Amino acid sequence: QPDGKTYVCRKDSAGNIVYGVLFSRSVGDLDAHAVLGIESAAEIEQGTIDTTVDQYLLLASDGVWDQMTNEEVMRKVFQISDPLKASEQVASIARDRWDRDLL
Repeated sequence: QPDGKTYVCRKDSAGNIVYGVLFSRSVGDLDAHAVLGIESAAEIEQGTIDTTVDQYLLLASDGVWDQMTNEEVMRKVFQISDPLKASEQVASIARDRWDRDLL
């Protein structure tokens, strides 16, 4: 690249092109903040878990959410009763789709 930076383009599960920079470079890259909209501040939401209603607390990065819908993830979680096995399966599906998109 002429400016010496490594930029990546990828597609999310809906087929939209997502532009960005490699994460390890993006946090301190002022150009990425100004031009690409990279944000280093965490997004934080606070809520209450009602164990009489809420069955699951599912945390995942955009590596999963870019590749799978909420419905797909929850279907997989409901199919597999073991939390570790369910999380491994979700991660595997997202990784396979990520790899496929890079081809």
